[in-house]
Amino acid sequence: MRIQETNGILKESRYARHANHVEQDNGMMSRAWRMMSNLPGKLTGIFRKH
Repeated sequence: MRIQETNGILKESRYARHANHVEQDNGMMSRAWRMMSNLPGKLTGIFRKH
């Protein structure tokens, strides 16, 4: 379980870094990327509450 969480964090930081690169090209794309990279965290937060 811990390993999966760590993988998720690594993936999210990778997405965030990618969003920062995209931002230089297109603000809309980066906004979409940020929303997408935030989704896994929101989902895990919902699951942890239950």
